Amino acid sequence: MILEETKQRVAEGYKMFKVKAGHVDQDIDLMIKMRKACPDDVKFLIDPNQLYSREDLYRVGDALTGVIDSIEEPVPAWDDESRKLFTERFPKIMLLSDESTFTFADTQRQMKLGAIQRLGVKIPRTGYTITRKLVHLAEANNMRVQVSTQAESDLGSAACVQFAAAFRQIDLPCEIGYYKKGIQESLLLDEGLTVKDGKMYLPEGPGMGVSVNWDLVRKYTVSM
Repeated sequence: MILEETKQRVAEGYKMFKVKAGHVDQDIDLMIKMRKACPDDVKFLIDPNQLYSREDLYRVGDALTGVIDSIEEPVPAWDDESRKLFTERFPKIMLLSDESTFTFADTQRQMKLGAIQRLGVKIPRTGYTITRKLVHLAEANNMRVQVSTQAESDLGSAACVQFAAAFRQIDLPCEIGYYKKGIQESLLLDEGLTVKDGKMYLPEGPGMGVSVNWDLVRKYTVSM
């Protein structure tokens, strides 16, 4: 089922896929099958959500070099040494940060250690001010950046995609979550965002580029 859906999305124009991971044998088997099922220009990122041990991480590195493009936060956020050793031992699999780079100080330390190779930022987590600082820090370290979302509404996704388009340093395929009508009860915009050929297009109105449906805002307002 996963392979068939992947092929369908590739036909729609998607060029990168993020796959949740955490079970080493299954992860290796699935990613090899997905790699064989897709054209060479399609890339894969796996995200074990800190579930791998150091031994697991090395097994995945050995098995999936040349299969996956990158791996996101594979070991516990405190395990700097495992991440650093992985980046040295498996240079063809880029290590993307998430939980290990919550703050400016954390991010600076991870970059100095060489424990990450790509920076992942989430605006709902760090806000505009800190996230801008993180992007500038990545620029100073010549490091590529990815913007991810955290199950936002379509209004939140519009804000994230505008931010991603504002910085040259953010040049990785971004994980902009978006739920079309019918998947959730209601969205917050008068008109949905445009997704075509595997890309989300920038809305062109003022501000965030979108028009808020205030009737829905009032519907979901909770009095305090």
